[in-house]
Amino acid sequence: MDIVLQHSLSYYGKTYFNHKKRYALNIQGICDANRRFAFISGSFLSSVSDATVFGETSLFKLPNLFFSSPDEYVLADKAYRVTRHCMTPYKEPLASREAGGYCEFNLHLAEAQIKIEHAFVVLKNRWGSLKGISVYGRRVKDHVRVVAWILSCIVLHNFLCDFEHDEEWVASLGRQEAEEGFEEYEVIGEEAERQAGSERRHQMREYFFNQ
Repeated sequence: MDIVLQHSLSYYGKTYFNHKKRYALNIQGICDANRRFAFISGSFLSSVSDATVFGETSLFKLPNLFFSSPDEYVLADKAYRVTRHCMTPYKEPLASREAGGYCEFNLHLAEAQIKIEHAFVVLKNRWGSLKGISVYGRRVKDHVRVVAWILSCIVLHNFLCDFEHDEEWVASLGRQEAEEGFEEYEVIGEEAERQAGSERRHQMREYFFNQ
């Protein structure tokens, strides 16, 4: 999710410019079913692709620190690569194929994955500054200050999740943009991760198709 900046940061300013012709930061987030953020990566520029940003996170590089077994995974959209720990929808031409349950699988995944879109929308509605952060930056520490601003809002968002109901935020959206203590297991290579993720996705698709 991009967090828009109202002004270009003169420190490598062009690298903040995204495909929507706005200056922004690329914020990667994972949330639970209650729209509470469980993981955030917030230091990358919006000119960097989502898949590249995720590939540089500790969650991707050191999964043993975040997942208690190789059977756990997060849901993501088609911008990401499928792995054991990242389940993504099928892309075309399989995405439009009803036979075999490909469309049905994508539908089930989208219904669950939309939670993160809602979480970001609730976050931005709670803290209006995140719809356009007004900071003039000339040094590295200004970038750090913006990231700290965003992370502070996310911490407060999680705190308020225990005391407020955010359904009213979501209902008003319409079509808005919307190593300790863990069991260790084998870490496999990138291609093996992709193949293992693809096989798991096929098993899940067959499960939904055969229900």
